[in-house]
Amino acid sequence: ELTLGTADFTVVPAPAAAFAIQKPATITVGSFTTVTVHAVDAFGNTDTAYNVEVILNADGSATVTGLVDIISGEGSINLNDTIAEFVHLSLTDTQGTLLDVTSTENVIFWAGAATRLVILDPFDGTAGGTVNVALRALDVFGNVDNSFNSGALLNVSGSAVTSGLVSFVNGVGAAMVQDLRAENVTLSLSDSLG
Repeated sequence: ELTLGTADFTVVPAPAAAFAIQKPATITVGSFTTVTVHAVDAFGNTDTAYNVEVILNADGSATVTGLVDIISGEGSINLNDTIAEFVHLSLTDTQGTLLDVTSTENVIFWAGAATRLVILDPFDGTAGGTVNVALRALDVFGNVDNSFNSGALLNVSGSAVTSGLVSFVNGVGAAMVQDLRAENVTLSLSDSLG
């Protein structure tokens, strides 16, 4: 009877040809998201023998320390933002590696949960006219909480009148106030649920 042999061999990555930014997770403002960069060969394999830094750039209000220390073909850096926005990430080769640095990614920072309802300062009005009042549901950093869909009571002073209940849709509310008397009107909000 004939015995058939077997053999194993290992395929290793080719030398790094480019840096690649891994898609970071979407995150709430004020929290860190980790951005990972890989040194990859022409076939997308991580070159585990690669150990040179690259600069990560972030636009908008995002804060990042910049230098990503690549060890064994991979490096990570934390990114933070207090503004709800899309942040574009790119790379810069400051070490003269000649690797391709055209990899880009975007990360989304979402507003946090509303911590306060605010009345935007309305324009002054004329007796008998209508004053439009804008309201916002804001997170701790002042971003509109687009998931806030609730109501609040708009209270007015003096002889001014309003519909009272303001509905917030996607963190935005609006009301109209009318006053037949020339006077200063103070606006305030209270919980619609009592």
